[in-house]
Amino acid sequence: MIIFAADLHLRMAIWSKHPDISGDHAIAWRDLVRTVVSNPGSSLILGGDIFHNTTPSGEVENLFRLGMNSMLGRGHHVYYITGNHDDEPVPRPALFGAERLEDGAVYNVDGVNVVGINHIRNTEALQEALASVPPCDLLIMHTAFQHTLGFADMWQCTEEDVPEHAGAVLVGHIHKHIEKGRIYSPGSICVNSIAEIDPADHGYYMVDKGKVAWKQLDGRVFKSIDLDDKTEGTLTSLAKNKRALPPVVNLSFPRSEEDRVDDLMKRFSGIQFLKNARSVEITEALVPTEQEGIDLDAVVSNALAALLADNQPARNLASALITEPDPAKVLEDFLKETT
Repeated sequence: MIIFAADLHLRMAIWSKHPDISGDHAIAWRDLVRTVVSNPGSSLILGGDIFHNTTPSGEVENLFRLGMNSMLGRGHHVYYITGNHDDEPVPRPALFGAERLEDGAVYNVDGVNVVGINHIRNTEALQEALASVPPCDLLIMHTAFQHTLGFADMWQCTEEDVPEHAGAVLVGHIHKHIEKGRIYSPGSICVNSIAEIDPADHGYYMVDKGKVAWKQLDGRVFKSIDLDDKTEGTLTSLAKNKRALPPVVNLSFPRSEEDRVDDLMKRFSGIQFLKNARSVEITEALVPTEQEGIDLDAVVSNALAALLADNQPARNLASALITEPDPAKVLEDFLKETT
C-alpha cells in the first residue's frame, strides 16, 4: 500500500499574527504517521512543500524527526519529491531518512512502478520532463494543472501533457482536494490560510491494488460565518466541539457591531476568533448610485484609494495587477525592483 500526502508546510502556528492558533500541523502530521504505522508494509510518499520554509525551527525539525523515526523504525519507507518551498541544496527531508525520487527514474514501491518529477519552475522545462516520463503506474508531481488552478499565467500543464503510458498522477501544490481524470490532488494536510477554511478538504490518498482512495484528516474545526441572528446558535454548537484543538471562527461583521462581537468573544472564550470588520461607509462610497453606465475603472480606482490610501506603491501595484493583460510579468518586474 502507498500513502500519498502533500503540502505539509510544517510549522507551529498558521498565522504569525495569531501565535495562539498553533499545533494544527503537528496534529495532522501525527495522524498521518499513525495511518502509515497502522498499515504494516505501507510506504509514504510526500509530494513536496514538506516544511513551510528552508529555515524551520528546531521544534519543527524535531516534530518531523519523531514521525520519521516512528515510521522507519517499523520498517516503512518514506519517499519525497521537492516542492517550491523545499528549494535548498540538500532537501531537509533527506536529513531525517526520507528517500528522494530523482526526476525520471522508476522506483518499485511495494510492487508499484513510481516516477517522480520534482518541482520545476520553468514551464518549458516541465513540459520536457513530462515528455520524457517512462512507463509507470504512478507519476508524482508538484505543480498546478489547468483544471486545478485555472486562471492565466499560473498553471503549467494540462492532463493532455501527461504521456498515456503514465498511470495515475498524484499531485501537490494547489492545497485543494480535486480529482479529474487521472489527476489526483489530496489537498494540504491542514488549513494554511483563510482561503483553505471553506471547504476544509484536507487529507491524503491510499493507493492499494490499483485503486486510489482519498481519506480526510480530521483536525481542528474551522468555520467562516457572517454575523446575524443565527450566529449565537452556531457558536453554541461549535463550543461543544471535543477535538484536541479549540475551534476557530472567521467572523465577518459590520464595524458598527464590534461591541456585540466583543461580547460574543467573552462569552464563547473556548472559541478562537478571527475578526473581520467591514466598513459600510467604504462599501457605499465604492458603489455608484447609477447602475447604468458604470465606470469600472473609476470603481477600481476608488476602491484602491479607500483601502490603500496611505500606500501609493501598493496602490500602483494592485491597479496594474488588475488592469494589465500580463499580471505575472507585472509582479515579476515589481519584485525585481524591490529586491
